Amino acid sequence: MVQQQESQRFEDFPILAGVTIKEIFQNIEAVAELHAVLSSPRGEFLHRRLLHALRGGLTHDEIERLRKEHGVEESDRHIHKLAKWGLIEPVGPEGEVTGYVRTELGEQALNAVRELERKIGEDRAT
Repeated sequence: MVQQQESQRFEDFPILAGVTIKEIFQNIEAVAELHAVLSSPRGEFLHRRLLHALRGGLTHDEIERLRKEHGVEESDRHIHKLAKWGLIEPVGPEGEVTGYVRTELGEQALNAVRELERKIGEDRAT
């Protein structure tokens, strides 16, 4: 567990105490890769746009419409990347995938990127 000294903060980031660098950065590669997925500018930030739009779920046709609107050649790769991280999940009758919906983890990830953008600025966060 990361210990925080609540009385000391730098730009709203907690100061960490009693935690070794190894513990802090144990999952840094995965965090960096996930951040790259969420902040990728490809297709006018299609990953983020899809994740945001998938709050209530989208059918394959709706995803295809978004793809075309943003001039992206194909959407399957983008959907698979979001699903790989557990940010979205398939929906539909048993054995049939008719679309996708954002997961709770996807909601948390989207909120974390938004918070980072507010704290350090959109340009620095991407």
